[in-house]
Amino acid sequence: MRRIVLGSLLAALALMSIGAVHAQSAQRYGVEKRYIHSMPGQTLLELVRSLFPDHRPLWTEITRQFVAINPGVFNENRTTMVQGVRLEIPGQLREIGFVRDLRGAAWAINFLGNRRPVAVGDSIHLADEVVTAPGATINISAEDDAEIALRAETTLRFAAYAYREDGDSESVLELLRGGMRTITGRIGRSSPSRYRLMTRMATIGIRGTEYGVRLCARGECLVSEGLSVTAAPGLYVAVLQGEIQLRTRPSLQTIGRGEYYYVASANTPAQRLYEKPRLVFTDEELASLQEKVPESALLTPTATPSTEPGPRVAGALALVGLLGVALLVRRRRTGG
Repeated sequence: MRRIVLGSLLAALALMSIGAVHAQSAQRYGVEKRYIHSMPGQTLLELVRSLFPDHRPLWTEITRQFVAINPGVFNENRTTMVQGVRLEIPGQLREIGFVRDLRGAAWAINFLGNRRPVAVGDSIHLADEVVTAPGATINISAEDDAEIALRAETTLRFAAYAYREDGDSESVLELLRGGMRTITGRIGRSSPSRYRLMTRMATIGIRGTEYGVRLCARGECLVSEGLSVTAAPGLYVAVLQGEIQLRTRPSLQTIGRGEYYYVASANTPAQRLYEKPRLVFTDEELASLQEKVPESALLTPTATPSTEPGPRVAGALALVGLLGVALLVRRRRTGG
């Protein structure tokens, strides 16, 4: 009798443990999140149900994938696992972030093409396409603390996303439609060469930054709210902090803080625009960013990319300073 009670208690604890892993997944990220340890007497189906409660129609397919990438850890019936064994979670099902804020309706389309509505607190998985409805916005917090905000009628795909403390990190996003802004996280700071935002017109790399992009189809993007004038079709890019590298087939352009560029097609170089980035950031968004970015940063700077004076310029400035001091001393001596 004691064995039966003990066995039931262990099974209950196992299910509670798996539930806790799922509940905490939105707050805890790291290398170990790629794996899960089996509990005594636990079946693979129990594990799948606990880890992916929102994917009921896919439980059979998820189970098959666990078996495919974890050979040799199951018994003959392919359901019960060896006690304490570590299982790798299939990459396409790995959580890489969660919905921090949502206004309106949005949904995610997984790697099998299945669509699910999302709400605040819901997980975003690798290979998900996140889609926003007309008038909707969504903010996603990624596993490396990056913040990604999508505007209305936007589709963004998480093609690759993994933050690892050993430095083997990667972030590859695909903007298929609409617009977004992002504050890059630890991947952008520790592995900037492994970060890419891909569009059909250009690819963006970063060096740790805050920037925004907007894809405009013909007649889709208003130049300013309240006006019926639409912008030329193409890709619009604005940088609020740091810098990005904008690559098209004929050119590679470095864009710094406060700069605004336009790409007409993949076969044309980026063109610099001398105006505030209102196509990329709405008036409301610009106002909310004023605390972090001064107004001067939103204007196109006229200085050269290098803000440090060269040796000749520094020497000339020093000479002017000395002449000024000499002139002041002379005036004091002569009483002028």
